[in-house]
Amino acid sequence: MKWWWACTPEHDDADDALKAGDSNRKIRLSHPQMWDRCVDFFAPTAKLIMNGRRIRTMLGPELHFAEQMLSVRHGITVEIFPSFEYPDEELLPEAFYFYSGANTLKCDVSSVSLQRPSGKILTPWLLRRWPLLAQKIIENMGGTEFAYFSVLRDWSPWLVSDAVYRDLQPFMRQPRIGELVYDFAAIHRPVKDASIFARIKRFVLRFFYERS
Repeated sequence: MKWWWACTPEHDDADDALKAGDSNRKIRLSHPQMWDRCVDFFAPTAKLIMNGRRIRTMLGPELHFAEQMLSVRHGITVEIFPSFEYPDEELLPEAFYFYSGANTLKCDVSSVSLQRPSGKILTPWLLRRWPLLAQKIIENMGGTEFAYFSVLRDWSPWLVSDAVYRDLQPFMRQPRIGELVYDFAAIHRPVKDASIFARIKRFVLRFFYERS
């Protein structure tokens, strides 16, 4: 299986092949740039409607993009049935050791050395499902804007030590009434508090959405 953007022919290559009369040139649609823009919006939106965030043939950032576009540009409040809210993800630490070819790795939070097969995996959707967990990791990284954007933009799984995972488990829950947390899925919503998370959200709002 390939992502659609990975198997789309380069425009320049296709044009050169067409001019050269190459009989083996790649098949493509007319006005490819316009079609690419359509796919950029309609592909994640259609798959979001098909199977919510459980869809496995669309990347997480693309699904979030579809939700934001529906909300900001079209005024549609997206509500996802709990059974389709998040994918079933189960990654084993052994995969990290196998693909790295090493028996010793570092914890992505504490930087302590891990010996095969120890460790636990924090999936990218886990950080979006539990905002308290994401906020705790940001605070552990210094609570800076750099830490915030590192977590926000990172959609790769994190390998953490067993000790770090135990410390983070209490934050894998829904916020209680009165707890101030950052919601990754609501980056465009106005906020009233003056915390660092509120300032960052306002910055992102101005940078991305007022220019759209």
